[in-house]
Amino acid sequence: MKRKKHPLPEKSFFKHSKKIHFLGFLLIATVTLLAYCLLIKNSSFDQTMLYSWAWIVNYLNVKLFFVFLILVFVISFLVSKIDFNLKDAYFLIIIFVLSFSLSSMMWSSPDPNPDVAEFFGVAKYIELNGLWDYVKNFGTENLKGYRFHSLLPIIGLSFLLFGESPFIVHIIASILYAFIPVLVFLLSKKLFNRKIAIISSFFVISMPFLLVQSSMFLVDVPTVFFVLLALLTFYVFLHKNKVWYYFLTVITLLFAITSKRPAVLFLLLSFFVLFLIVKQKTGFHIKHLSIKAFIIFYVLFIIIFFFVFFKIDFFSNQITLDISQANIIGKPPHYENILSYFFQIHPLIMLLFIVFLVFFAFKPTLSKLFLFVWIFFPYIFLYNTTIRYMLPAFPAILIAAAFVLSKFKKPIVIFAISVIFLSSLLSVIMGYIPLLKNEFYDNNIKLAADYTNKLGVYDIGVYMFYKDLKYKASPKTEIYGYVFDYYSNKRVYYDISESVKQVYSPELGLNRFNVFEYYENNDYLNPDYDAVVVFSNTQDYQTINDSDIKQVAETLNKSYNLNKTFSVGKSGIEENKFAFIYIRE
Repeated sequence: MKRKKHPLPEKSFFKHSKKIHFLGFLLIATVTLLAYCLLIKNSSFDQTMLYSWAWIVNYLNVKLFFVFLILVFVISFLVSKIDFNLKDAYFLIIIFVLSFSLSSMMWSSPDPNPDVAEFFGVAKYIELNGLWDYVKNFGTENLKGYRFHSLLPIIGLSFLLFGESPFIVHIIASILYAFIPVLVFLLSKKLFNRKIAIISSFFVISMPFLLVQSSMFLVDVPTVFFVLLALLTFYVFLHKNKVWYYFLTVITLLFAITSKRPAVLFLLLSFFVLFLIVKQKTGFHIKHLSIKAFIIFYVLFIIIFFFVFFKIDFFSNQITLDISQANIIGKPPHYENILSYFFQIHPLIMLLFIVFLVFFAFKPTLSKLFLFVWIFFPYIFLYNTTIRYMLPAFPAILIAAAFVLSKFKKPIVIFAISVIFLSSLLSVIMGYIPLLKNEFYDNNIKLAADYTNKLGVYDIGVYMFYKDLKYKASPKTEIYGYVFDYYSNKRVYYDISESVKQVYSPELGLNRFNVFEYYENNDYLNPDYDAVVVFSNTQDYQTINDSDIKQVAETLNKSYNLNKTFSVGKSGIEENKFAFIYIRE
């Protein structure tokens, strides 16, 4: 005679479940507290260029941070009680709007990376001369040293259509950033499931390092977007097997590999594993491609081949430069400790990622292998460089972490997501934003431009005079006057000073950039503008023994009055920049 199975009373099971959830909440909160204690106490281990926690802790009110962190746990506990159930379309709209709103918080922050000088210069050139002129002339003397990035024509054409303004850059950059969690959701849902897709989408907006750069005039965050888009369209093409998707895949691939040259490292093996995944699921074979797809491929290949052939000198120089910067040949001094990932992504996400590696070791699958090669194949080449070169692999780390978290019950998952998101947002508001607005010398350029924008002047002459610059210049120093023009709404004139020319002399092999004709003035050393702005690494720049400085100083002392000075910041990639604003008498 069989015994009847008596199910546990529902009330008893509910109490047991609540205890498990509470223990899970307690464990997550404890690990988060300990993690942030370790990050703050050992902030010197973070070697991230520009955004190191070694600098952030100088602006972080630690006691207040932990008080708010306790509040984060309380809010997360209350949020975990809500039974969220949204359709995909509504969820994607919400995550897009939330991402864009978070990115807009950063619009007033300065861009501390000197690359903005080069990128704005290219966008300005396209605005003034048109896209076709840019395509014809990049790699020639007119655009000597300026690199090709797929984002820049988009910005340049936007300047042409809507006007030149940092606001346009912020809008475009924030839109691309807001699409990243959307693309992560779509890709991870196809490879895994909806639960992992939702978790990984929230993880995207929980990374301080990605958020703080999301609206800046840089190519790193857009590269993440283009790489994700290329992976997703390739996967869809393999499933749909239609000519239109093939054409779309080729276009997105072109945008991805030209977004930033190391981007190709994130696609090589990833594409191959995606092909294996689809082949395993659907039995896809190359022979299934139609003749139309091959025709499109060969037409595009011929066009690209001749384009590269006629620009071979440019591409060979740029590939060498980018490879060197990516540490495949050279070793930049701004390398990062691997522990920097715990600081810049989130300690809990990284702990979940480590658990994923254990899952992969004991139970490998093609989908897990896809994430593995997406991360570690590029890391072979980029391990000893600045962490932003690895940004296109961050979505894979997030999806891997989401895979582990998805194994837990819904209340614990919601609590963990809320803690990770809110604690990251807390670090951005209390640490990263104060760092951006107070730490870097380059903020003086933005402050000077914002100040002169309010003055009743039409044209401004910009001068950069440096003392003992030789060992401290970045490759963008000679065109750094462009940065002032980026923030300014006035007519700006600029040329390279003698002190900068000494650094970038041909003998040293550092002469890279040409200043565009737009900025030139034949009488540049005899200022005749409504206002003059001088930037220098010393407050007594007029004592520098260069002929151009003496000539400009003579005119300033005779015909101009010093109206305002700016001197903020403690560090930066570029040299110090005291700002002196002169108004004509």
